[in-house]
Amino acid sequence: MPTTLACPSCRAALKFADGVDVTGKKIRCAKCRGVFTPGAAKGPAPAKAPAAAPPKVSCPGCKVVLKVPANFPAGKKIKCPKCSRTFAPTPARPPSPSVSSKTPLPAPRAATKVGAAPKPAAAPRPAPKTVARPPVVAPPPRPEPVEDEAPAPAPKPAPPRPAAAPKPAADDEMDEAEKGRQKRLLIIAGALFLTTAVGYYLFFSGPSRPPTRTVYAAAGTVLYKGKPAEGAQVSLIPEEKGKDVYSPQGTAGPDGTFKLSTYGNGDGAPVGRYKVAITWLDDPASDPAKQEALLKKLAAGEAPPPPKNRLPEKYSDPNASGISVEIKAESNQLEPFDLK
Repeated sequence: MPTTLACPSCRAALKFADGVDVTGKKIRCAKCRGVFTPGAAKGPAPAKAPAAAPPKVSCPGCKVVLKVPANFPAGKKIKCPKCSRTFAPTPARPPSPSVSSKTPLPAPRAATKVGAAPKPAAAPRPAPKTVARPPVVAPPPRPEPVEDEAPAPAPKPAPPRPAAAPKPAADDEMDEAEKGRQKRLLIIAGALFLTTAVGYYLFFSGPSRPPTRTVYAAAGTVLYKGKPAEGAQVSLIPEEKGKDVYSPQGTAGPDGTFKLSTYGNGDGAPVGRYKVAITWLDDPASDPAKQEALLKKLAAGEAPPPPKNRLPEKYSDPNASGISVEIKAESNQLEPFDLK
């Protein structure tokens, strides 16, 4: 059989007759004219392996199998013709020639000494016998003596309450309206009482003494800027100092007139000279807007503001008002107090 060699430069096949030894000799290639020294003569050239099939990849979108060239550059993206998705193919690598887990490995041979007789194989040990033990059964619990007890009396059912008759809607609305009206009346009464109490405390807090002096009727008029000062409080402070000193007072009506009172309603004043102090406190009940504002503050839990004096402050001070009168032992009609 002829010997075939391959040129290392052009891979051309060179044939030599059988029996010709070309080992270590220089040979010139008839194709590329290259010179090379072959090694040991080789047998016939091995048959070429069939070309590897192009790798296949799966589209991550529609899972369709695509074929790519074997020399396709890594990292380059291709477009799926079915779902038009672009991705970088990662062809499956061929399995590494590792030892399969299913292939049994040969058993290792025991080292033996030269000339020594082989030892007989040891007999297998018998499996230990398992003795089944009977299951442990717990003794039944001892019954405890139970004293005879009288059964507890069953609770008596509560008598059913009679169902209340539903109120008509009109009655509910009337009740709510009545409650609201009563609440407003109580608030207004409380505000008026507070206003009157503060006024008496500030201006008419003279000592209460028994009637030891004779009083004579006295009346007058209070005007402010030419108009009647309805609700103005007139207080007389006697110029005489003593233990039985009294402070007659009066309240102006709708026309501005008043009567002085010392021991009773409109009984008059004792004889003497007096300094006059006049205050006219603001009454929320006379103005609906002020009354509504006061009701809102009281409903919100706020303290009502102190009453405001409509007159200049000098008239509330008997020493600065500049008004004085004299009560005589007769029916007295005082000059009108025309305040500015």
